[in-house]
Amino acid sequence: MAEVTAPGRPPGTGRSGRGLWPSLTRLHFYAGVFVAPFVIVAALTGLLYARTSQLDRLLCGDELRVQQVTGAPRPLTGQVRAAMAARPERKAAKTLLPPSEEETPESR
Repeated sequence: MAEVTAPGRPPGTGRSGRGLWPSLTRLHFYAGVFVAPFVIVAALTGLLYARTSQLDRLLCGDELRVQQVTGAPRPLTGQVRAAMAARPERKAAKTLLPPSEEETPESR
């Protein structure tokens, strides 16, 4: 069977389906088809992770602010002791101070 080429082209330069270029384009296509879903999932979850603090404020904003401050402020050591007594199986790793009396540390 003779190879089909465009008029004016020498034999061997037509699109016969053989050669390196068609193989590379097909490989590129299948790589995109199999990799694209992972890239999309990584992009979406990364966007959600980057916007975690904004989502927290939107979904749990009422729980991140104190409605009314009553009584005298308690010392920080007493607060840590009360937390450790309430949850003895857990260990305190760090203490975050709120930016004001009406806010929690996570409301920043």
